Amino acid sequence: GGHIEGKILINGKSRDSHFNRFTGYVEQQDILMPLATVKECIIFSAENRLPSELTYERKLEKVEEVLSILDLHSICDFYAKDLSMEQKKRLTIGVELVAD
Repeated sequence: GGHIEGKILINGKSRDSHFNRFTGYVEQQDILMPLATVKECIIFSAENRLPSELTYERKLEKVEEVLSILDLHSICDFYAKDLSMEQKKRLTIGVELVAD
């Protein structure tokens, strides 16, 4: 086998202690609940991944923030199965973003 070496640089600089705070991993293949709406998918992620100390109202506020950031309000009632590839990718990002 081979051996790979290298450095990961962000804007020409080494990663610092804040790197993980500003990065996230989003699957290339979208794994979404096909019969859930865009908003339901993000709510499900918030409910299951945010700390239980957060009130339901605060979790919904975070959901609304994500919908706005990713410009998903106009499709928030669409089923995941009916979305375009680009919309599915934004939804997948939203599912991860709300959990931050």
